[in-house]
Amino acid sequence: MIKVLIFGISGKMGHMIYSQLQNHERLKAVAGIDKYAVKIDFDVPVFPDVKDCAVVPDVIIDFSRPDSLQDILAYAVPNNIPVVLATTGYSAEQLDKISRASKDVPIFMTSNMSLGINLLISLAKQAAGFLGGGFDVEIVEQHHNQKADSPSGTALSIARAVNEIFSEDKEFVYGRCGNSSKRRPSEIGIHAVRGGTIVGKHDVMFIGTDEVITLTHEAQSRRVFAAGAIRAAEYIVGKKPKIYGMNNLLGPDYSVTGVRVENDITVFNIANTDIAEYIKMFDAFAKENINIDMISQVYNAGGSVAISFTVKDKKSEKSKTVLENQKIKFSAVNGTAKITCEGAGMEYQSGVFKDIVNILRGVGAKIYLVTTSETKISCCVDSPSAKEAEKLIADYYIK
Repeated sequence: MIKVLIFGISGKMGHMIYSQLQNHERLKAVAGIDKYAVKIDFDVPVFPDVKDCAVVPDVIIDFSRPDSLQDILAYAVPNNIPVVLATTGYSAEQLDKISRASKDVPIFMTSNMSLGINLLISLAKQAAGFLGGGFDVEIVEQHHNQKADSPSGTALSIARAVNEIFSEDKEFVYGRCGNSSKRRPSEIGIHAVRGGTIVGKHDVMFIGTDEVITLTHEAQSRRVFAAGAIRAAEYIVGKKPKIYGMNNLLGPDYSVTGVRVENDITVFNIANTDIAEYIKMFDAFAKENINIDMISQVYNAGGSVAISFTVKDKKSEKSKTVLENQKIKFSAVNGTAKITCEGAGMEYQSGVFKDIVNILRGVGAKIYLVTTSETKISCCVDSPSAKEAEKLIADYYIK
């Protein structure tokens, strides 16, 4: 049985989680923390301060307030207890603390625990990609009159997900009071409604010429959020330290599903060339049946081009001859290794490249060249560190 400590147990969501755990097959509430505790008939001890908690849990579910974060992390990290953070409204400083704590304990964090709202986010991204910049995007969120933060964390998550499709070029505009200018195409409007007992409703509107497409999700009960938090708690126990989200819970973690190493690679660097030489060079490589990989191009000031690419070591000498015949200055590093990490979930999971680079740095790898796509990251490194890095990356991502 997985023992659960509930932060904010006497609040509406905390009490809902407690109630759903009463007959759960695998999880059981063993204690609660609530500094604003009210007299409710709990069959578990409730402490006003986590420092007084006499019960050791297997996982923490937090549905309290952002100002509880410091106490939660101060208790969870030294005791190696996984945490499900279902609270929203964290500041940038608090988000940084969560990120640092995730190096020591697994943390599940999402702006909304509902499965349906996460499907809405996925559909909104697809719609943005299909409709493009010809449609204005407006997001309207509605919640009960006791919700403190505005706009909701879910509305911001939707906006950020849509903005990814537009290469994060859009500006978020919160309401339009006092804004006397016309709406610009570069905006994503975000609007908040507070009233009554609305559990939660989110509308994503794609507004074009003579047509409006609206994606809507409405939570009709808090039970959907409690159920999601409980599923997250069950999922995260036994996981490795890092931040997990709804993409992980809904299925296998597809951030990185495969890692492979290819040895005997030569990295070529050409610091200064022009387009005409560029075209002639690759034409000559093609005529010599030399396959080029990991091509990276950068325009320099003044219009010249810097190019890096790789070939197999066995084609290295022939490649050098091609460049010398065209009087192109270059540098080359032989005997490197190419580490390729692939996974469909990279498109949705941020921080993968950062994690891979940190692992490479940890084994002392020298990185000569990096190329990426939405679902693949390839790094050319010195060969001695490649196999160790391959194992560590696989251990970190592939369960």
